[in-house]
Amino acid sequence: SPPRGGSADPDPDGFCVLEAPETPEPAAPQVRWLAPGPLRVLPGHFGVPRGERDRLRAPPGLPPPCARLILRDLSLTWALFGGRDFGPGPAQHR
Repeated sequence: SPPRGGSADPDPDGFCVLEAPETPEPAAPQVRWLAPGPLRVLPGHFGVPRGERDRLRAPPGLPPPCARLILRDLSLTWALFGGRDFGPGPAQHR
């Protein structure tokens, strides 16, 4: 009998789903606070920039570089995945 894919001559480059796991119904996104205690806002923690500056120059206070690297062609792939970045926490031992 032909395979469940439908043809008697399977495609060697194709694939076959062996088992589709049951997925729970998607829930509304929730924010979970990971730090203990309330959020503290410290006034003046970050300095206010003074005018326009050269964004390619290092910030003041950093030592001079010991080498220079020039990138001429850069390809960047940023993969974002949906799901749970943080699990429910460590397993509880009984």
